[in-house]
Amino acid sequence: MKIIFACLTYFFSNFLFSQELGQYIDENNQNSIIEYIFYNRYIILILVISILLYRIITTSINIFKLNMILINQPLKKIDWQYYTGYFMILFLLSGIFLSLYQFKFYGLDLWYSSATLHGQYYDFLFLIVTLLVLIVFFITHILLFYFIHKYKKNHNRKASYITHSNKLEIYWTSITSLILLLTVIYGNVIWNKIVINNPNKKDNNSIIIELTGEQFKWTARYAGYDGVLGNRSFRNIHDKNILGIDFNDKYALDDIVTNEIVLPVNKSIKMLISSKDVIHSAYIPEFRLQMNAVPGMYTSFTFTPIITTNEMRLKKNDENFDYILFCNKICGASHFNMWIRVTVLTENNYNNWIDRQTTFYQTINSI
Repeated sequence: MKIIFACLTYFFSNFLFSQELGQYIDENNQNSIIEYIFYNRYIILILVISILLYRIITTSINIFKLNMILINQPLKKIDWQYYTGYFMILFLLSGIFLSLYQFKFYGLDLWYSSATLHGQYYDFLFLIVTLLVLIVFFITHILLFYFIHKYKKNHNRKASYITHSNKLEIYWTSITSLILLLTVIYGNVIWNKIVINNPNKKDNNSIIIELTGEQFKWTARYAGYDGVLGNRSFRNIHDKNILGIDFNDKYALDDIVTNEIVLPVNKSIKMLISSKDVIHSAYIPEFRLQMNAVPGMYTSFTFTPIITTNEMRLKKNDENFDYILFCNKICGASHFNMWIRVTVLTENNYNNWIDRQTTFYQTINSI
């Protein structure tokens, strides 16, 4: 029953909240949800097999009990505590095998190159933490199941009564604390390098992009040729002026508003992030970027893309690949569909794209 419950939980949490579903939904494709269910066919298959196995086992046990009653033979009591020790060894070996298989089968697909400069530091820290966790995981679980087997029920053995061991507690507390301390210190160094001491934060040549989240979409605003974003206020928001931009501010007249994010490669980007309603979270997995969008204030993240969209398509061997900025907060019923496409271009192609854009001031005046 636990397997069935786990499969149901996984499938329906994916189905209701996963943003993969949002990418499958297409207004012109009536079978998009069916395709998504087919995408999770292995989970459904495991669910069906688990239900069938459960019914077969329980029915077989009931038939066996009835048969023993009919032939008037007493049921021999099975000492499950004794056999549990052997089951644990079997469970340990199968678990190790499946874990190694998962690493071999999915490892390279899950570990892809970072597309930003700071992501390289992040990946190195993540690799260290992952290796530490895996080492501890395998050691502790091997010892756990081994001791369950070694000290399984034995009528000829009496358990020792030990309340505690000061020496053992000092050892495992000291070793664990030292490892955690070193990890936190190094993590703080990486965080300072990425966020606080990022040299691009004080670079006036950074391209400024404002990203505004609302239920359930993202809107990007580019500072125009003056490099400065115009003021905005919620009092100015209406059907046309969706961001509440103040066009009495001269810096707002050349601002560009788009429903996609286009970035130049190897250029510093300063992204100002905000929200119009609830807390959202801007998240681009390949950029190793995530920052909350909070109503009434700006959060910011400065980064430098180093791999164009076309280059990443070649790396992934996927001609349909696109960078996607997701919302990583469960912000409402259509959270799964709150995403915006991010395209990284060469500098020349980016400049050509910018030149083709119409300022938001011209756009709303033409409506």
